Amino acid sequence: MKKILSLILALALVMSLSVTAFAAEDNGNGEGEAATINISAAYQAGAAADDVVSVDISWGAMTFQYTDGADGEWDPATHTYGAKGNGTWSASDNAIEVTNHSNVGIKATFTYNKAVETVTGTFSNEGVIALASAVDTTVENAPSGSVTLTLGGTMTAEDAGQVGTVVINIAQN
Repeated sequence: MKKILSLILALALVMSLSVTAFAAEDNGNGEGEAATINISAAYQAGAAADDVVSVDISWGAMTFQYTDGADGEWDPATHTYGAKGNGTWSASDNAIEVTNHSNVGIKATFTYNKAVETVTGTFSNEGVIALASAVDTTVENAPSGSVTLTLGGTMTAEDAGQVGTVVINIAQN
């Protein structure tokens, strides 16, 4: 009898562990129909890109030669020289080029700071280059411009060497 009772008890346990359940999806109305859920979304524009100023600046050798004016002609009647001629300046490779790789327009302003009081410097284009942004251009076709430096005034042999410096200011235009 113990065997039969054990067998019935074991069978009851097996039957209680295996229960199959069936369910229908309910959309909340208790009728077991499929539910439709509406999804909504809002659009928010992203932040504008930051302004980036990036330029290439290149310049030539900036080598200048001052040739002093020729002595005036000797006047034997007065034992004096006539008026001395004016000195002249010549330059080799005196251009400065700016290329804009920025996503904004830029303005480059050039200033000559003299180290020798009698030597002056001036720039073509009044020392200003305004360049459009590089947006929608290739690197090879980036906006660029140049100025040339011209020296003036006079100098002596003692002044030879560094006669000045160029300062370039780059600002968003």
